[in-house]
Amino acid sequence: MISYLGVTFDELLQAFEDSFAFSDDRPDRLLEEPIEVSDEAEDDEALSADSEDDDEFEDDEDSDGLEIDEQGQLHAFGETVPEAAEAAIAFLTDYIVADSMDDSWLPLHEARGALLAVQTLLEELDEIPEVDCAYHFVISRAPSTGYPDFVTMRPLNGETASTESLTRTDKAYEGVVNDNTALTELFAKAGIPEDEQQVLADVISEAVFTLAEEQCAVVLDIPSFCRSVQKMAAAHRGETLPQ
Repeated sequence: MISYLGVTFDELLQAFEDSFAFSDDRPDRLLEEPIEVSDEAEDDEALSADSEDDDEFEDDEDSDGLEIDEQGQLHAFGETVPEAAEAAIAFLTDYIVADSMDDSWLPLHEARGALLAVQTLLEELDEIPEVDCAYHFVISRAPSTGYPDFVTMRPLNGETASTESLTRTDKAYEGVVNDNTALTELFAKAGIPEDEQQVLADVISEAVFTLAEEQCAVVLDIPSFCRSVQKMAAAHRGETLPQ
């Protein structure tokens, strides 16, 4: 029995799991995006991104990977599900020691119980197989200029060979890169002309950065979790909570 909650450990985990969900879209991530390159393709500022997408990305970053919605549900985000769970753990830890606790939303004892539960569940989340940090891409080239005009990139699953590669034709660049790829060396091996390398490096780097950004989430329905724990504790005392 967990004394400060009045429920057993198994009951705590059951209440938590009933109020907990996660999403992992790593195997389904796909980037398909047009590219605009100015006539001065050699300049560092030649590659231009969609400004509306940039603004949306910046707004997402302002949340610091956490969000509490109107229903009182806690959303934590990360590049992987375990990282999202770690963000939830960090939030709950700070919440417990903070002076601004909201007892009407998440009382201290329930917060401690939620922290214990998510730390326990983290071991299971760590067993989720990760998508290798390798990406297959096809970057089409504009017929009139030869500049990149559209990129398609997706992460490779663990069963796909992730050997670095790059080919160049008049119509497209195609290959595989990972987070540790030395693009300059890869370009040299593939025979990419020097006047194409800077723009191509920018396109590949931006696409990898976009796919690697926060897309997994864990969600804890705080009101539901608190109600479940409190009902279980009342049952142990021989009481019935009002609906």
